Amino acid sequence: MHWFNQLRVTTRLVAGFLVVAVIGAVMGLLGVVNMGRMADWTGKIYNDDLRALKAVQDANINLVYASRSQIALLSASTMGERTVEKEQIAKSLAAMDERIRQVAGAFEKPEGKALVKQYQDLSPAFRARMEKYVELVSKQPLDTSQFESQVFSESADLLKDSHALEAVMLQMVKRRDDRARNNMEEARSVYDETRLWMLGLVLGGLTLSVLLGVLLARALSRQLGGEPAYAAAIAARIAEGNFSQPVTTRAGDKSSLVFAMQQMQQQLSRMVRDFKASAESIGSASREIAAGNNDLSQRTEQQAASLEQTASSMEELTSTVRQNADNARQASGLAANASDTALRGGEVVGRVVQTMDEINDASKKIVDIIGVIEGIAFQTNILALNAAVEAARAGEQGRGFAVVAGEVRSLAQRSANAAKEIKGLIGDTVERVDNGSALV
Repeated sequence: MHWFNQLRVTTRLVAGFLVVAVIGAVMGLLGVVNMGRMADWTGKIYNDDLRALKAVQDANINLVYASRSQIALLSASTMGERTVEKEQIAKSLAAMDERIRQVAGAFEKPEGKALVKQYQDLSPAFRARMEKYVELVSKQPLDTSQFESQVFSESADLLKDSHALEAVMLQMVKRRDDRARNNMEEARSVYDETRLWMLGLVLGGLTLSVLLGVLLARALSRQLGGEPAYAAAIAARIAEGNFSQPVTTRAGDKSSLVFAMQQMQQQLSRMVRDFKASAESIGSASREIAAGNNDLSQRTEQQAASLEQTASSMEELTSTVRQNADNARQASGLAANASDTALRGGEVVGRVVQTMDEINDASKKIVDIIGVIEGIAFQTNILALNAAVEAARAGEQGRGFAVVAGEVRSLAQRSANAAKEIKGLIGDTVERVDNGSALV
């Protein structure tokens, strides 16, 4: 039954109900067919047998009526009574022949046809003799003692003919009775056969239904791995997040619903533990990033202060350069009047030399400051790089830190570039000052 277990639950249930339905349909069809057969036999019993039997019995009764009126005709005390009895005889004989005529076709077999033929041969002779008898009695006086002897002999002959007709009709009655009994036995046989078939189908259907029910129950129980209520309770515990209570399965169960729920519970429990560990790691990394951000903030403040100092030195340098330009213009004027201001020119040149020395010293200090700025920018760049790495490890939660680290790193690089440019300018200035000092 491996193929049966491979079917879907709906298919198995439908197949089981279809089998039971087919058995019920076969039982119903067999019952309808056999009921139709019984109805046919019952119709034959009534239409062919009982009606024919009743018709022959009615004909026999009419023969009795005619014979009774025949005797009453002898004892009639008035002509009116004779007339009534004559009419009764004619009416009874006509009804007798009519009833036999109505059912003559029901006697289909040779024996039955022979009986009908025998009746048809006897009845006309009996009626003719009866008419002759009635006519003879009508001529007799009312006193029976004065009747002719022929009346009594005709009455005796009529009695013999009546017995002969009655014997034929009794044989016809027996024939129809036997036929009705045979039909009844056939109907009884159909009933017994139908009952046996119905009992067999009922027992077979019950057996098959019980077998299908057991198979379906075992298959569903094996597929579920336990009672549906147990599976529902497991699902409810898992939905509530309760993974502590173990799920028990049957021995060797590797494919049932309960086994799958057991595996799901174990997997979910492992996932929860992994998520918890990951959350703790993310929390630790977040704390480290926060500490790094604080350190970065402090260093950024220090760098900003250094930049302010650099800006102040640059302002002093600009002022010095302007002053040098003014001094150069003054020197040019003094050179034009060299003859008048030689002594003053020497003093001015001395001041220029002194000023250039001061500019040279200030430039060296600025170079030192720029070196400090470059070191700060390099350290800031390293911190920003570390922060970006930690943010990448944090995934989605570290995306904000990655953006901040990127901005800080960009700022550090820009500061380093600016410091290099300033250092280059200062170098050029120092070189020019040295050249100027050499010229002086």
